[in-house]
Amino acid sequence: MICFIEIGILLIVTLVIIKYSLKERKMIINHITCFSIGYLYYAILPVLIFELGIFFDDSVYIKVINIYNSIPEKKIEGYLLMSFSMYMAFILGSNTKIRFLWKKRILKQGNYTTIKCSETVYYIPLLLLGIIVVWMNRSYLFKGYAVESSSWKGMFSAYVTIIFSVVLMCLLSGYSLRTNKKWVITYFVFAVLLLSMGGRLYVVSNIVAFIIYYSNFRKKISIRSIAITLIAMIIIIGAWGIVRLQGLEGVSLFGIFYGILQEPIYTSYSLVTYLKGSTLSNMIAFPKVLLSSFISLIPSVFFPNKEKVILSVQDIAPYVEKPLGATNFFTSYNADMGLIGSIILFYMIGLYMGNLYRKKESSGYLNNTIYCMVSSCLMFTFFRDSVGISLVKNIFEFSVLIPFILAVVNTTIVKHKGLML
Repeated sequence: MICFIEIGILLIVTLVIIKYSLKERKMIINHITCFSIGYLYYAILPVLIFELGIFFDDSVYIKVINIYNSIPEKKIEGYLLMSFSMYMAFILGSNTKIRFLWKKRILKQGNYTTIKCSETVYYIPLLLLGIIVVWMNRSYLFKGYAVESSSWKGMFSAYVTIIFSVVLMCLLSGYSLRTNKKWVITYFVFAVLLLSMGGRLYVVSNIVAFIIYYSNFRKKISIRSIAITLIAMIIIIGAWGIVRLQGLEGVSLFGIFYGILQEPIYTSYSLVTYLKGSTLSNMIAFPKVLLSSFISLIPSVFFPNKEKVILSVQDIAPYVEKPLGATNFFTSYNADMGLIGSIILFYMIGLYMGNLYRKKESSGYLNNTIYCMVSSCLMFTFFRDSVGISLVKNIFEFSVLIPFILAVVNTTIVKHKGLML
């Protein structure tokens, strides 16, 4: 029965991708594409691997599959159906139009059709900030996950995201990569340094955001180009993961293949422990973890002990284990707000993204920047990080709040000072 449900889900999600992404034999990578790929990768693929009985000589994998095999079949079926209902809520929300909201609120942000970044106001201070951030992380550069993560790594990730936001805003305002080269070069240098610390998912998300921008605002991409790009990204990401842990001598085709599978398998550690310990009867609950996570936005100088009041999924479900840090999306949302609460949240996110997408041609650079960046988050961080990291930090703060602040500051400068790039 589990395999039958999985095959059904695979077919439906594949048809959804084709319907919303394939136009005249060319691909448009949008929020539905990213969300669908992320759902298949993190929610369906691990269960498929476990059900097929594929074995890998890996201590973490052995622990995960042993826990999985101890879970009753009915619970696995329940998980698949419940997670699929959350997926369909997102798709349904994406297809719901809210015209009045666009007229009164969101289109207002689209009035600023061009971004004029002052070199003295933006570039030099941000470059100096980047140098300071690199200095703070100097002991962790080019060591991947071989050492304990730097407490400043979050700031480094935020910095790289800020630089990418500026690049994306300029591109969406009509600047080319060539005329925007100082920002592109700056981003490339700091992105490589972040990669050396093990922050590959942040950089990959930026690459996905660029592909979203290109296919939606420049020209559709051929299926062949998408296939070549996808294969290249899989090889590079897989190889990079091996190099940072084992060095160049550890790179092999099997290693690259397993490196790609490791991500959803290791993330599913939290899922199988949750399924084993939970009754899956949580229909709706007050989202304590989600709401407490917004406290993380308060600077530590104003709230030095904020970590003590921010809740995690393990405060609600102490039997959940996540030794490698990642938290499966179903564990995060089902434990915190229940099935109905999760469906409502997924519907609202789909509603917001769907209306951003439909109005992309008439929106300004700010809304379109937010659309590209949030869509890219829906492929990875949304499904593998806790709600505090995925929704609050990566989506709200990095993909919405930072672009908004940059746009407001830029508009203020242009309006009152007349500064030009």
